Amino acid sequence: MTFMAGIVDFQKGLSVENRSRFSNALKAAQSRLPWKLDKNVTNSFILAHAGFDNLWQGPKVVSKPEYESVCTGVQWKNVDNKEGAIDYLKSLFCDEQPLGDYFDYYSCAIVIPKEKVVILAVDPVGISSIFYTVDSSSIVFSTHQTFLRDFFSNNLQIDWQAVLEYLIIGHNIGNKSLLKNVKLIQSSTCITYKNNRLIIKRYDLTSNLRINWKISVEEAASNVLYLLNKTSYL
Repeated sequence: MTFMAGIVDFQKGLSVENRSRFSNALKAAQSRLPWKLDKNVTNSFILAHAGFDNLWQGPKVVSKPEYESVCTGVQWKNVDNKEGAIDYLKSLFCDEQPLGDYFDYYSCAIVIPKEKVVILAVDPVGISSIFYTVDSSSIVFSTHQTFLRDFFSNNLQIDWQAVLEYLIIGHNIGNKSLLKNVKLIQSSTCITYKNNRLIIKRYDLTSNLRINWKISVEEAASNVLYLLNKTSYL
């Protein structure tokens, strides 16, 4: 799975300690990744990305005067926006445009320095997760839970209730992670971080779809084949 991570502190600027912890966690992540890390470093935030650049319209790392962004994901159809997939996702979350049928999965981080806003979002299925933690003035996030483990290092605290859940049912309930004070952004969810406050919003309510509980196996298989043909997988 491709990798992204970030730390943002618009109130105080990144402290020497947090820069060091983030840098050490990036070094540990790089040792486990087959791709080279790309980084964007400023006084108030660091964004990092590593992964394949194909199966995506445009770059997965964008640095513009109005915003900075990193994304992971796979795109099966080009968006109408000629600027690329990241600009499309920015308009989706910033301007509340409807989600189109363009992606297999994605996760994205958008930083808008002028507005001092961070936007983190996960696709409707939740394949590419984002884990995050906030303190008195900053937010730290990554697609890899191990990155947050390395970031906390000696201050690491395990959520044993979450561990028990994982061992019994194979996954955690809700937005828990295996680490205390680290949360998971659930599928179809976008969080906006501003003034050290979080706004959590569901943007694609696939759970509201009507379910046909009486469908036969033959009908279900036919529907799956139709969707596969529609997306050119067959």
